[in-house]
Formats: sequence, structure tokens, C-alpha cells
Amino acid sequence: MLAAPSSIDFLLSWLIGASDQASARPDRRLNAIERQIANGASQWRSVSSLDVANELRMTEATRDDLLAWVEQRQWSVDPVTRRRIMIYASAAVIEPTMPEGWVRLLVYPSTPG
Repeated sequence: MLAAPSSIDFLLSWLIGASDQASARPDRRLNAIERQIANGASQWRSVSSLDVANELRMTEATRDDLLAWVEQRQWSVDPVTRRRIMIYASAAVIEPTMPEGWVRLLVYPSTPG
């Protein structure tokens, strides 16, 4: 097994293209993006779900582009999805030193359990 990197960067346009969710509701779009990220890092992470506020980083512009894609249609959004979107909308995911267009997954060492 390869040593875990401290982070893995994903091009947002690739994540969107690979998600294959062009006509999906916002919850399915978020699920698809998060699934692409989790699958891309699966050999270094023991959990499949993401803790967005603690593990994802991107510039404000990239975050805005991601949210514009997630919410581009006039779907009604359930409360659970709205809370998920609000985590992305918060400053928690913002890292101004990131290159625009990239999403970074922070990889933390797993503890034996």
C-alpha cells in the first residue's frame, strides 16, 4: 500500500464531468461530487463519507462555481440538502492559496481501530 498523501487535489471540471449528473437534483449532484472525491482517495481513507467542513478546501471562486452547478436548476431543496449546501457556502471550505478550479481533499492518517 502506498503511503497516504497529506492531500489530494481534484479538478472541479473533472469532478462535474465524471459525476454524470447533468439533469439531477441538488442532493444527487452533491452525492455524485462527494462520491467521486471519496472514490479517488479510497486507498488512503477508511471511510467513504466526507466531512466537508474538515476535509475539503477550495478557493471562494471554485466554491461558487461548485454551488452554481449544484443549484443551477429550480429544484426544491429538502432541509438535509440545504444544510449540506450551507456547509459548502460557509467559510469552512475556503483556502485562498489554492489554485482556482481545484478542490483539495485533506487526508488525515487513520488510527488503528
